[in-house]
Formats: sequence, C-alpha cells, structure tokens
Amino acid sequence: MKNKSKKRSKGWDEMAVAERKIALCKDVIKQIRASRVTIDKGNYIKNNNGDDLRDILCEIFDACYYDMITPDMCDMIKKECTMCARGALLISRIDKFNTLKIVDIDNDGVSTSEGLNGAFDEEELCLIETAFEKDTYFYEDYYSRRNVNTGSYEDIEKLANAAKKFGENFPDHSDRLMAICQNIIDHKGEFRPEVEYEIVN
Repeated sequence: MKNKSKKRSKGWDEMAVAERKIALCKDVIKQIRASRVTIDKGNYIKNNNGDDLRDILCEIFDACYYDMITPDMCDMIKKECTMCARGALLISRIDKFNTLKIVDIDNDGVSTSEGLNGAFDEEELCLIETAFEKDTYFYEDYYSRRNVNTGSYEDIEKLANAAKKFGENFPDHSDRLMAICQNIIDHKGEFRPEVEYEIVN
C-alpha cells in the first residue's frame, strides 16, 4: 500500500495574486458559515466596547504593537469584534497566513488597504466596499480623491451602480459578503458585479 501524503498548502509568498484573492474569499465564506465572525456594515473592524483594538491586544496578551498577531489574538478578534467586507478579508489574511503585526490592524481603511496589499488593490477594495455598503460613494470617491483618469465618468458610474445593485440583492450582511466572495472565486480573482448571484443555504 502506498502512503499518501497530504499536499502542503501554499504560503502567501508562493501564491499568485489571483490565488491569494481566492484563498481569502474561500476563508471568509468558511468563517461566516461556521459562525466564527460577525459581519456588519459601517466599520472595518470594531471592538464592541469601542476601544482601540491594538491597545486591547497588547494589554491582554502582554504584547507590543510590533509583535506578530498570534492565533489566540485572532480568535479573540473574531469573538469580540464586528467587521465589514474589508475587515473580514483582513482577518482571513491574518488567520490563514499569520503575516501581520498588531500595528497593522485598526478600524480604518488604511489598515485594511495595507494589510490586503499583494492581493487586492485599492480600486478593487473600493468596488467591493461599494457592493457591501450598498453605496456608490466608495468607488466614485476612489477616482475623485486620486484624480485617476483610466476611463470615462460614465464607465466609472456604471460599474459603481452595478456594484451597488449587486449588494442590494442581499439584505443580510453575511449573505451579501458571501455572494461577493463567491463572485470573486468564480471569476478567478476578479469581482464582476454585473453578474447576478443568489445564496443557496
């Protein structure tokens, strides 16, 4: 009888960009279905007490800002915090690949953008955020803040509206994020909001 060895999972640095996106999206869906995370709109990663999450981690685990986030810390974050689409993707990055420090996590867009760099760029995250928050502001603001001129305003507005409409099909926050993630998985790392989805439980 031949011994079958389990195939080793690729590390973050070994993955192509599309593979990283798909791995994170699969993990987000897995965490939601297992009720390990609480998804909500309006905040990236929010402690229920409103305190600075980084200070809480340092105090509870006798750590400093530049220590790596441990599995125990990540478990505490998932139990004690609510998170939006960007926050959930960041937590999956930490939980699955353990490559970020306490200082890298905060309830703001900068932290999620930097933490997810190497998988999703800022434009992609803003489009995901537009779908999750059901508000075209996030994608349109990405272009207005940077004075980016890669397409006509009509094209930008069309994609932003498609993302908002995609999100509006899912009243439940968790269902909405799972649909976004499944869309990205199905399109090999690209979010295609013009493609309609439904959640089958």
